[in-house]
Amino acid sequence: MRRQLLRLKQDAARDNVTIEVVPFSAGEHPGMRGSFLILQFEDDHDEDVLFLENSRGDTLVRDEPEEIKSYGEAFAQLQDLAKKEDLETLIDRALKQMS
Repeated sequence: MRRQLLRLKQDAARDNVTIEVVPFSAGEHPGMRGSFLILQFEDDHDEDVLFLENSRGDTLVRDEPEEIKSYGEAFAQLQDLAKKEDLETLIDRALKQMS
């Protein structure tokens, strides 16, 4: 795990990589519903697509704009929670606890 954390720290320093972590101190949050991915396309004619992973299997959502919007709002909330603490600080704290 130590090597993984050091690798995350190294990758986070790259210009084309963004790593955001919601700390445990955030408590319950929208990401606890399960993994999700929102695909957005440059062409206005192509609608957003929501991909959900959960214990009931994988789900693809295309024709439910309100549900896709709610996951977009959840993503924004997760980003806000992740910005409350610096990634490097989180990694350094975890590495120190392993020593």
